[in-house]
Amino acid sequence: MARYIAESKLDKKREGDRTRPLFSDRFDDLTYRQANCLVSPDQDGPAKRDIIHLVISTTEEEYERLGEEEKERLDSLREIVREVAGEIEKELDVEKLHWFAGIHHNADNPHVHLAIGRDAVSLKTLEATRIKHLPRNLLPHKERQQDGLVNIQGKIFDQFTALLSRARSA
Repeated sequence: MARYIAESKLDKKREGDRTRPLFSDRFDDLTYRQANCLVSPDQDGPAKRDIIHLVISTTEEEYERLGEEEKERLDSLREIVREVAGEIEKELDVEKLHWFAGIHHNADNPHVHLAIGRDAVSLKTLEATRIKHLPRNLLPHKERQQDGLVNIQGKIFDQFTALLSRARSA
């Protein structure tokens, strides 16, 4: 998974010749091997079934407003992703959520690939737990309301959007 996020469909014109740097809650510029170690003790890296993979997208205009220079924009987006991952951890009621992410510029809209390891420690029991899926309220979904089905963006989108707005006004 980490190698895919770091290297897949690299746009050399927009992203350069290097693989994309990966990051986590504590580290920047992770190699894909280091990132895999964060979410799996297995030397070969995690199996696909051991990872929850999310893509969070922003518009080019929103991304540009995150800073004057590319480094500032990347730093801002990394901090936003770290806050979102912290909220996911709270929502799951776990500690030490293991995750890594990479920022892609290979499409019209800059986007982040977030890989979350399914193994964590429950805050209730302090025992190892398996994250089967993210709660519905975190993700986009439809809800039946009085006037029919309504699209709900989900808490991840709502927080990401709020943090983007806050970063732009800072």
